[in-house]
Amino acid sequence: MLFALIALVVILTLVVFWLLFQSADDGTGKGNKDAFYRASVSVIDGMQSGYWDGIEKTLAQIMEDDSEKKEIYVIFGNVLREKGFISEAIKVHKSVLHRPNLPDKFKGWALASLAEDFRMSGMLDRALRTYSDAFNLNPTNQATLQRYVHLCKQVGDYEKLLSLMDVLSNAGLVDEDRYRMEVAFIYNELGEAQVREENVAEAERLFAKALQLNSKTYPAYLNLARLHIDRNNEKKALSFLQKLFHTVPEKAFLGLPMYLELEPGDFEEMCGSMLQKTPDDWRTRLHLARFLTEKGEVRAAFDAFMDAVRSASHVLLIHQEIWKFLLRVPQKEELLREYARVSDQTMVFNAPFMCVECRYKSSEFLWKCPSCFGWNTFVESKI
Repeated sequence: MLFALIALVVILTLVVFWLLFQSADDGTGKGNKDAFYRASVSVIDGMQSGYWDGIEKTLAQIMEDDSEKKEIYVIFGNVLREKGFISEAIKVHKSVLHRPNLPDKFKGWALASLAEDFRMSGMLDRALRTYSDAFNLNPTNQATLQRYVHLCKQVGDYEKLLSLMDVLSNAGLVDEDRYRMEVAFIYNELGEAQVREENVAEAERLFAKALQLNSKTYPAYLNLARLHIDRNNEKKALSFLQKLFHTVPEKAFLGLPMYLELEPGDFEEMCGSMLQKTPDDWRTRLHLARFLTEKGEVRAAFDAFMDAVRSASHVLLIHQEIWKFLLRVPQKEELLREYARVSDQTMVFNAPFMCVECRYKSSEFLWKCPSCFGWNTFVESKI
């Protein structure tokens, strides 16, 4: 929401300035232009200051004074949408689009605003169609293109997303590394769709293509390993898991359950190897601790749990697993005492209090926020 508001402020500011400098004397004299100048400055100041109520009133006054300024209607609709009056925003934007002889670029901008109205109201199919129309009319508009891309990701329209990524790349809006990463993950999503349709050969091709584009597309390794497990080709599955561990060690923990399924005898050694590369990986330590618990190696399992606590003492899941472990060995009171000691030394909750108005964080409770100056706005973060 914050990003959307910032983007809206930037866009509206540019539009208001454009209107200001494009507006010619229409025969009513200098006074009319001066009034429009003052209203424009008022809108810009309100956007920058966060006084949205004032903006709404100012825009309404401009529309009353000069109903021909169709650009103001689009801005007015956008302000209504950001304030939560989405049905009203849709009506305003539709009324603008019903005007005759609209230039393609302006119509594309108005359609993009209407598409965002639909998206915010949950009418995603209509939003997709409207964004498509807006993009076709104004394919060089960066804001429309990027919001269209975001919507395609939201609804999972990956075929369309592929073509839009090419447009982004050709327009210089995404660098080569980012482009390859994004497209690789799109191919992985397409592959997963083929798996759901039981088209295994096509799924395998798409996962392989994802890895060709970006060798760090870690879900593709996992998906290929699972495909080969389902084919009873354990050797091939293991090769993909090992490639994952080697290429993206920070995501190795995702493949450990499958590796345990295939090679339980080497699981402890593999975890140790991974922890040499990523010593702060509490997830791998947790997998190892669970494994050792099932083997009955109480002390080794407890040590793995303690290492996980030292790596990420704030993670509730670790403590839940330790509590379950301690309940299995109630006779080991010394382990409970050691856990209490380690927890006391490592449990550091950094900035647990947060202002609900401006998101300012503090390590102690404050009754007045030093950022937004609100009173009684702090709540304690829940772990």
